[in-house]
Amino acid sequence: MISLGAYDMVAISINSIASGYLWLSGANYCTDPTTIYALGCLGVGFWCGACLNCFVLVINRLLEVSNKHWLHMIYGGNRTYIVLLLPFIYSVYFCFFTPPVLFNSDHMAWFFFTYAPGYDSNQYYSVPHTINNLLVVMITCLLYVPYSRVLLSLSKSATRLSWAQKSVFQQSFTLFSTELSKEKL
Repeated sequence: MISLGAYDMVAISINSIASGYLWLSGANYCTDPTTIYALGCLGVGFWCGACLNCFVLVINRLLEVSNKHWLHMIYGGNRTYIVLLLPFIYSVYFCFFTPPVLFNSDHMAWFFFTYAPGYDSNQYYSVPHTINNLLVVMITCLLYVPYSRVLLSLSKSATRLSWAQKSVFQQSFTLFSTELSKEKL
């Protein structure tokens, strides 16, 4: 959770605080290419790193309630740090080896295309970013289904659901429903 929080704080700082500053100053890629390029690289990298951190977290939760042996095998001892290297490496890949998003103050948004005349927008399309976003939706949904099933089966064996069990089940259902509805859009 701390790792996911760190990734989210950087990503949110870029996509909100930096966006506000760039918009107020009227910046676009032509006026401030170095800053916008660097922030775009970091924004994409930390977003994708946060996505993979979400998978690490849901797999940890699923194993915690369903298979303690695999939980200790994957996350036991210092292996947690090795597992958390995966989102870091994934983040570095997106920072340095994929096209960055670029801010445009006219549209107050980040795009993969600069909107400079005479260029084809398809040239700047980021296939890895699209694949990341599609996989996030699909895999998150697929992982929360068994997690919810395990929680539901564990709760049936108890006489009453505790507040924490109800809360976790509602969160899982809400996340699953939200991700599923986003996928349909």
